[in-house]
Amino acid sequence: MMQDDKYSIWLMPSGRTYSLIREKIELLSKTYNSPLTEPHITILGSIDCTKRDAIEKTKNLASQIRSFEVSLNGFGYANEFYESLFLNAKDDGHLKDAREKAMNAFGIKREGFSPHLSLFYGEGFSDVDKRKMIKMVGNLELSFLADKLHVYLTNNRLVTANKITTIPIGRE
Repeated sequence: MMQDDKYSIWLMPSGRTYSLIREKIELLSKTYNSPLTEPHITILGSIDCTKRDAIEKTKNLASQIRSFEVSLNGFGYANEFYESLFLNAKDDGHLKDAREKAMNAFGIKREGFSPHLSLFYGEGFSDVDKRKMIKMVGNLELSFLADKLHVYLTNNRLVTANKITTIPIGRE
């Protein structure tokens, strides 16, 4: 039996917000020799399924939610590879709702959800290092319209994420 791939459902900024965040991610990646990632908020990750299911179930999910504004404010950091340095995403209920509906669409139940947009992936960096990174990045109080769901193939920890498709949220 063939093993399913792992997919992730992301919200991504666009336009000026995307460019500003991407520039900061590239700066940190180059300075600290860390993996480069796309600016995104993971709604649901590590989904074991086929490509067809990932697309179809995400289309279903997209039809159940409406576009909404996401505010990014304040830095956070942890001793987790994928949460080494991030911007907090303010959740006024829309992100949690999207997460719940995504778990229902894929038949997955997971505890805990701290919406964030990672700026830096890595391990072994001290809090002092991370405070230096925050100073390097500067103030990033931004927002963006979440109007699309992005499906990425995310099979490995080396952060090679391959975009599969983008699906508009809700109806016009």
